[in-house]
Amino acid sequence: MTVRAKSQDNRKTKEQLIHELRFLRKKIANLERLLDDRLMMYKEVPIDLCIFDLEEKTRALSTVNAQLLEEITERKRVEEALSFQATHDALTLLINRREFERRVARALDTARKRQAEHVLCYLDLDHFKVINDTCGHMAGDELLRHLGQLLLASVRKRDTLARLGGDEFAILMEHCTLPQARRVANNLCTAVDGIRFVWKKRLFHIGVSIGLVSVTESSESVANVLSAADSACYAAKNNGRNRVHVYHRDDDTDLAGRQGETGFAFCEALSPE
Repeated sequence: MTVRAKSQDNRKTKEQLIHELRFLRKKIANLERLLDDRLMMYKEVPIDLCIFDLEEKTRALSTVNAQLLEEITERKRVEEALSFQATHDALTLLINRREFERRVARALDTARKRQAEHVLCYLDLDHFKVINDTCGHMAGDELLRHLGQLLLASVRKRDTLARLGGDEFAILMEHCTLPQARRVANNLCTAVDGIRFVWKKRLFHIGVSIGLVSVTESSESVANVLSAADSACYAAKNNGRNRVHVYHRDDDTDLAGRQGETGFAFCEALSPE
């Protein structure tokens, strides 16, 4: 699969949405006051006079009420946009780290109360740093956006796919056994390995290292689960990259000697087209 650059629509910033929400709240408050004033005014008018202008008053009230409903609908849209920004990654539009950790905590709770089994999948791209260093962050961002959509199309609808930051992604596979998760992870490795990323007539090949860890009633905490998955992911990189590794306790010892992401700066850029 060859990926080429695409332009992205500009999205409103959080500050713009907050400003818009404040404006709408004031507008709605003014309309509510206007509606109350109209109702009070009509109550004070004698009944015999009301008969003659009842139709006019009804139209006026309907107009104010329609405006109020319109502004409430717009306020709801802005609030939903703010909620989306709080729980999603701005670049890939996937779930962000905070929301992902909240869902892992919920999965831990179901594992303890119902003896359910889940799997956390930790993904780290191979050779992504090379693209950022040689082509710039715009190229890296484009690749991350495309990769997010590829991964999203490759997991179950009930699974949670998140971008944790940088070139790191995670998948929470709820009510899933380790063998099932491993099959999915192997398919993800194959799919990512098939990507050929083109930027300014340069062709790049990437891969992904994946760590798997079971989430069961014996799992200690969200931090422990994420740390174990990270350890397994590092073991996958250390064993040759572009592969899946299931967590073992020995992986924690290997992780202690980790030198940081700069140790993974090996380049595998292909020849230009």
